[in-house]
Formats: sequence, C-alpha cells, structure tokens
Amino acid sequence: MEIQSRFESFGWVRDTEREARFNSHPYQANHLSCWLGGRGPDAEVVLCLNRTTDRKVRGSTYDILDHRIGLAALAHTIQQVLREVLEPAADAAGLKISYPHLGPISRIGENTTVAMTEFVKAGDGQWPLPEKAEPLWRTLVRTAHHEEVALNPEELTDWFNACGWDKEASAELVRQFYSDAALLAEYEEAGRQPA
Repeated sequence: MEIQSRFESFGWVRDTEREARFNSHPYQANHLSCWLGGRGPDAEVVLCLNRTTDRKVRGSTYDILDHRIGLAALAHTIQQVLREVLEPAADAAGLKISYPHLGPISRIGENTTVAMTEFVKAGDGQWPLPEKAEPLWRTLVRTAHHEEVALNPEELTDWFNACGWDKEASAELVRQFYSDAALLAEYEEAGRQPA
C-alpha cells in the first residue's frame, strides 16, 4: 500500500490491463504490479515490479510508450522513481534496497549473467540452497567456466549478499563456486591427457 500511495502521489497510475496479462497463470509464484507514468516532459513509460516473496520485490520489465524519447530520459525517469517512490516506501516498511551488480573488477559474459539471474530467482537467499536451485547452480558454474569469466571474490561475495544471502552464506557460496570451477577444470584437463 505504501508503494501504491507513493506512485499515485508521484502522478503514476496502475496499468491493470498489463497486470492481468502478466498475472494470468494460475500457478505462478510471483505477482507483477505495473505503473504508467512519466507523462509530460518526462519519458512516458510503464514500469513493473515483481513481488517474489512477502518481503521481496524486484525490478522487472519496462516499456517505453513514447519512442521519441532517448535512453537518457528513460534512465532519468527510472532514477526518479527509485529516489522518490521505491526507496522511501522501502524505508517506511523497514526494508532495505539492494542493487546487485558486479564490478568494476569482475568481467562476465552474457550467458553467465543469465545463469546468475536464474540461480538467484531459484535460490531466493535461502541457505542451504533449496533443491530446485541445485541444477541452476551447476549451470552457473559450468557456464561461467566455459565463458572464462573473471570474478573478483570480494565482488562476488557482495553480489550474493545484495541478492539476499547473509554474509556467511555468501562467503560459502563463493567458496563453493571456486571449488566447483576448479574441479570442473581438473576434469577437463584429465580428459585431455593421453591414456
């Protein structure tokens, strides 16, 4: 309710038609809330939030309704919503906002980025990992290995932490990542050795 009242005071309205399309599957675990705003001199866009759990909301999709606007105007509108709607609403509810990102040292490929996103959705900050996250973990390690990513351990730890794992679980995930990647490299090397 806090987010809704802040969006409305910001001049944005619910896009219930889009929500109905996105939330039509009877068994979906999450729920999308979509808001239409940015009219006038700002970028006219639809922003959707993905409620993944009772206490976790993630940024989701957006749609530019006025295709004459540029990326700078879109970025300005999104930053304004973060600053004037989402951050105060989270603060009022006693929640923290995190911005998971790697960098500036780490370098990852596109497939690894997708694998990380899928793993985070399944893992949802749970430790030990839920059973449904295990195959996605293996996919993440395998994809990162094949793309030869360069992940700084401190940045990877911070990223896991920002994605919902506590500090101990984040450190264990990083340890497990490097251990699994090293094991995968050993298997590949052994397979290249003459018999």
